[in-house]
Amino acid sequence: MRMPHADESDLEWFLGEGECVFMRSTVGAMLDRAKTMSSIPLRDDRTGKRIKDKFDRYVAQPTDRPFAVADGADLTEIDAQPTGGRAIEVTPDGAVRVGNDPPHNLVVRYASVSRRLSKVGKRSVTHSRVLEVYYGDAGSKWGRTKYGRIFSLYARTPAGAQLVIDVEAKEKSPVFLTDDERLGVIAGLQGIPTQSKAWRKRALVKADKQAWALYRAACVCWLEVANAHRT
Repeated sequence: MRMPHADESDLEWFLGEGECVFMRSTVGAMLDRAKTMSSIPLRDDRTGKRIKDKFDRYVAQPTDRPFAVADGADLTEIDAQPTGGRAIEVTPDGAVRVGNDPPHNLVVRYASVSRRLSKVGKRSVTHSRVLEVYYGDAGSKWGRTKYGRIFSLYARTPAGAQLVIDVEAKEKSPVFLTDDERLGVIAGLQGIPTQSKAWRKRALVKADKQAWALYRAACVCWLEVANAHRT
């Protein structure tokens, strides 16, 4: 069993861009997904002049209209709206504050996936964690390699965890690696004939089967939550 494509898209977005926008308030994370919170240069439709604040940053149109479109701008580029319906807030000391909310559809999408994942977690913490790992940063990282997203779950399987313990006991490497990284090194060594070991191959094959079993069980729980909501 695999996750429906639309659900996969929602989980990847939720655990990637969505999490950065709604859960991480650091500057780096926000800049990394800047387009989601972006505004475009606008002009005052009374004077035709570009609107700026005192820091020379573009701000939204402070008129009765909810949006004003810049000259030559594409409407699809407007993906943020003024906080509380106001583009500019002037504090009593004269400071100018500019804020943007993400589009309403992104708020709804984030809330929907968050609620569903929370319900999966109430049924099984293991299932929710599997989905978070597979569709989150770890899964994305291994998904760009020949091993695929499923490799992110190897270290969460009994066979994968034991393989890490066995290798560390045999090699006593002074280099610190996470379990995922250690398994990546082990898998890489298996591709070198002089370094390949039969016992490591057996452990990796077993970890792969157990990882897919974890993933399928998590998918079943995810879909059961959806069906329970509809009935």
